Amino acid sequence: MREFVEFFADGDSEVGAPPGWPELAVAALRPLGPKVIKPWPIPDPPPLQLCFEFDYYPEGLETIQAQLRRQGLSVDYWVRCEHTAAEVRQAELLVTGPGRVLTSVEDTLRWKDVTVCRYCGTRTAHWQFESLQIVEPPQGAELANVDHWPLVCSAELAQALREAQVTGLALVPVGLDWPVQWYGLLTTHELPPLATSPSRLVPNPVRTPQCVANHLWDAKTLLAYRRQELGAADFNHTYEYFGGVETAVRLLVISQRVYRLFGEVGFKRRNGYPVEVVD
Repeated sequence: MREFVEFFADGDSEVGAPPGWPELAVAALRPLGPKVIKPWPIPDPPPLQLCFEFDYYPEGLETIQAQLRRQGLSVDYWVRCEHTAAEVRQAELLVTGPGRVLTSVEDTLRWKDVTVCRYCGTRTAHWQFESLQIVEPPQGAELANVDHWPLVCSAELAQALREAQVTGLALVPVGLDWPVQWYGLLTTHELPPLATSPSRLVPNPVRTPQCVANHLWDAKTLLAYRRQELGAADFNHTYEYFGGVETAVRLLVISQRVYRLFGEVGFKRRNGYPVEVVD
């Protein structure tokens, strides 16, 4: 596995960045050995933002992020991970997602807001698949999402999953038409909390002291579980909700068996991000 990090720092923070904020950012991050430091915009000084690029994940990056925020800078970072084909094949569990994005017919994508935490107001959506109408027809066996939100699978993939008798999955017909073309995909098995180490979970700044540990996290690529706590099904969702207060979502985690099945049935846009299982 290789990781690539882009760390962004700028002076547009709510508390107001101090004079000389670029020098503060460089002094904090240069010892970590960035491959490139890029000002933006170029070439107009002074920079509105600095981007620090790393070809590895620096130890202590979260600490420096918190330090710079305390000093008044607006900072965040993104992590991209590359796995070899062998690593993907050998993974017991993989985070997966849609192969393409579908479009709903206007006013048919409906949901109910469900409160996750009354202290910070985090909420998630329960989708009403019976009212949903999707513009595009399926393209064989595929997993997709609608307007970047709920996950659906084609009738062909749904049939293959039923025949394989996968566990941890509920399929809900989309719309009222017959025959059914799309099914809403719901996971019924919840994984235990992620192992705090070596997982990289960064708390969202809006967390309150009363918030429990199941929401307002940003995942920085590496997710891990303790083997003795795992007990995974074929389809799973994380205990944790990721994202912001209004967009809390759980990650879809599948078994290697399901990932291979996706390939066998011709799901061309399948994707899998290995999850680490530690003893």
